[in-house]
Amino acid sequence: MWPRAVLRAGEKGEHDAAIADYSKAISIYPRYTDAYYNCGIAYILKGEQGLYDRAKADFAQAYKLDPDDVDAKERLELALTKLGY
Repeated sequence: MWPRAVLRAGEKGEHDAAIADYSKAISIYPRYTDAYYNCGIAYILKGEQGLYDRAKADFAQAYKLDPDDVDAKERLELALTKLGY
């Protein structure tokens, strides 16, 4: 139930609320790869250039926790590209 509510917040453009909720989920379940991934997405969707570092960190953690997560790897590579790496 919680992830659906967070996804709805993101879909409504309430990215700050989604980021706060995903961050809370991560603090409770630090191995929750989907929370890292989706938090990274929320940072990108905010559209602020300065948030790509945070998105990169979340994608990197999701990929570290699950090296088979192709989506996390692709998003990490995209964030790195946006950051000029």
